[in-house]
Amino acid sequence: MPGELRGLEYIHKQYGSLPWFDILQPAIHVARYGFTVSKDLAARMDLIPSPSFLVTDPIWSVDFAPNGTRVGAGDSMTRKRYADLLEEIANHGPDVFYNGPIAESTVAALRAANGTMTVQDLADYKVAIRPVKQISYRGQQVYACSVPAGGVVVLNALKTVEGYSDLGWPAQLDLSTHRLTEAIRFGYGLVGP
Repeated sequence: MPGELRGLEYIHKQYGSLPWFDILQPAIHVARYGFTVSKDLAARMDLIPSPSFLVTDPIWSVDFAPNGTRVGAGDSMTRKRYADLLEEIANHGPDVFYNGPIAESTVAALRAANGTMTVQDLADYKVAIRPVKQISYRGQQVYACSVPAGGVVVLNALKTVEGYSDLGWPAQLDLSTHRLTEAIRFGYGLVGP
């Protein structure tokens, strides 16, 4: 999400002590030199119907199927283009993502996929500080972001299902799923469009 980088920049400026460049180095290293694909990641990729865009789309396959076959659990995987992007951000700061060639390339890719974002939309990204919302759920304090983030929907849903002591029991799985689905719908209704 484009807003994430601005958020991280804000947090770094407010609370960080290490240089921005140093903070990004571990992520750059992992993306460039690889990591082992976990069973969980492989299982998530298995959920994508075949033929998978991870294999057929050249933009994705360069990372997810570098040898023509999708990577699986235990394989090593790199994200070299992502490493290059992170390196640019490390060297020149977050603005390099929101303005200039990277922004133009991002918008072109989004528009090619029927997106509507503009270069100006990226340039206009700003951090918005909003109040945190909080509830008590089964004796615990739960905090979430307020709108437009979805945190308040989750908080509303939790309050709705709080009274069901059998929520999540294996014998009540269908009923629990129904209750949770309805609680989420109700939560969205309280927040509004």
